[in-house]
Amino acid sequence: MIIRFKEISSSYFANILQLSSSIILMPIILLKLNVNEIGVWYLFLSIYQLLSLLDFGITPSIQRFVAYLKAGANKLIKEGIPLSSNFVNKSYYSTFLIVVAKLYRFLSIIFILLGSTLGVLYLSKNIGIRSINNGIISWFIFLVAICINFNLSYFNPVLIGRGEIVKANFSIIVSRILYLVTSIVLLKLNFGLLSLAIGQFVGVFVGRIIAWINYKSDEDILFLKYNKEKSKEIKSVLLISSGRLGLSSLGFFLVSKSTMLFLATRSDNITIASFGITNQLYTVLYSFSAVLLNSFLPKIQSQLQKKMKRHAMNLFTTLNIISLSLFILGSFFICNFAPYILRIFNSNVVLLDFKYQIIIILALLLELNQAQMATFISCSNSIPYAKSAIISGMIILICNLLYIVFPIKTDYLLGLLLIRFIVQLSYNNWKWPFEVIYKDFNMNILEFYSNGIIQILKRRKYE
Repeated sequence: MIIRFKEISSSYFANILQLSSSIILMPIILLKLNVNEIGVWYLFLSIYQLLSLLDFGITPSIQRFVAYLKAGANKLIKEGIPLSSNFVNKSYYSTFLIVVAKLYRFLSIIFILLGSTLGVLYLSKNIGIRSINNGIISWFIFLVAICINFNLSYFNPVLIGRGEIVKANFSIIVSRILYLVTSIVLLKLNFGLLSLAIGQFVGVFVGRIIAWINYKSDEDILFLKYNKEKSKEIKSVLLISSGRLGLSSLGFFLVSKSTMLFLATRSDNITIASFGITNQLYTVLYSFSAVLLNSFLPKIQSQLQKKMKRHAMNLFTTLNIISLSLFILGSFFICNFAPYILRIFNSNVVLLDFKYQIIIILALLLELNQAQMATFISCSNSIPYAKSAIISGMIILICNLLYIVFPIKTDYLLGLLLIRFIVQLSYNNWKWPFEVIYKDFNMNILEFYSNGIIQILKRRKYE
């Protein structure tokens, strides 16, 4: 696959728009919603992220397998790259797509059942959503939107696997723009929390229609045919392959996203809203810092396949230094200037105190470095970090539960943040950087980062 400028630029634009949409909306949200509504909205997003775990690593597996099949693979295998021919096995390919569609349809039913029962129960018990204007209606509109999005979410990885990156990104861009425009207009008309739910629905609905049109443009799926025998084999390969990534995703959620859910059990809506905005700013910065490496992953994978390990190492060290530098500079800006910006907009919500922010910054900085090292390891179709990710996530979950059952006379939020930081620091934060730097690259830390700085100064082009 050749990655051209328009693919890279559209990926950047789509990613930046996805990451910045919440920041763009933040000023008007702070003006038009009260503290309770802001806290509820961030809980909506946290519950959505929890329900999204039903994907369990299937999406990246779809992207990889479609690329194999379009390159001429006759069948899929559980590990490694399958043998290829000079033509697409249309029968196997169409069976694969039908299996994927059925799987997502089944998961979507579970998705909406959980959201309409346990989701409502959680929101009612912990924040009294029924007392908030249009709270229940907003939740169900939001739930329908994310269910549609989840049910049809396989369109984009299929498009990317086919090499149609621009088409995949176009649907994301349109979806985000419509979400922003609709939400802003309705917020100005004082529709409150309902504005964001309707905005989400409009963006998702139109975005998925565009993705569906592009998905159906492939001549190899004009006449889909289902092969029952092949479907069994495909299900087995898909579930085993995605399971490894799914465990890692579940561990990541338990580590990074569960704090908000536990915070809601013992904190007021003012604290929830402050944590929500602060955490969102740093999480967006984290994701923005990671975009560069994600854009160059195909290049690194290609270099490793061609046994050009030195080139891959030089490129990776360069991207890693740039990513970490972006996060550090962005954190300095948020700490020093974001409070003043919030005052300009007469915000009812303030950022958390510096003592909380510094723990969030250090935790995310170490996790960004750890995640990039793990990503490099996965380029070789190996995911040894899945086990430690789920174990760390479970330890954090258990510690948080014990913290609720046996409360210590201390700052509750500070305790939740320290649990995550200490557990991650005890293993994952150092283990995977060690595996890449010392074992894979045969360097020490100083040599690794010195090499990255040298590559930046050389402004080397990676072929």
